[in-house]
Amino acid sequence: MKQEFLDAKFALIPNFISPEHAEQCASELRYTNSIGNYESDWDVAPNASSISDPTFGLEIMCDKNSLINDIVGEYLVPTYCFSRIYRTGDTLPKHTDRAACEVSLTVHLDGDAEWLFACYDSELSLNPGDAVLYLGHVVPHYRVDPYKGKEYLQFFMHYVRTRGCHKEVYFDKRDMKVNEKKLMEELYGI
Repeated sequence: MKQEFLDAKFALIPNFISPEHAEQCASELRYTNSIGNYESDWDVAPNASSISDPTFGLEIMCDKNSLINDIVGEYLVPTYCFSRIYRTGDTLPKHTDRAACEVSLTVHLDGDAEWLFACYDSELSLNPGDAVLYLGHVVPHYRVDPYKGKEYLQFFMHYVRTRGCHKEVYFDKRDMKVNEKKLMEELYGI
């Protein structure tokens, strides 16, 4: 990895996607949530809705892969992405993520109030389309204070290094054998 990235522990990427693109993603996320009625995936954000691998997210992951490779200084492959709609009172305590989040990126899509994102002790204000890149499995990250607005939409992308210690979880293969077996049963009656 590039020493500059390792030393800084994170990279702020203004306009990772355009504000207009962020607005389109936020609209799609709201619509998808309205028809799917998704629930929270975490006890600390009981009002939040989470959506795994949204189509817009998969497109951004593929489109921006080379940019992220350049910043990190190594070739990365995707593991997974997801979006979350936070609501009034939701929190995100200081934590690190699992191995599939070796290199993580969070993108602000929309919100009606500022909500600072923090890596270690650096607090960052994000505009729609801005992103923060960090080592998700080792860098403690969190939100400062409970969310005071009505709604905050965020998108997360996760990668592993192709020659790194977590390379075996590319494309988030933790459930691959179960899914493959189920697919084979459905397709071929095996």
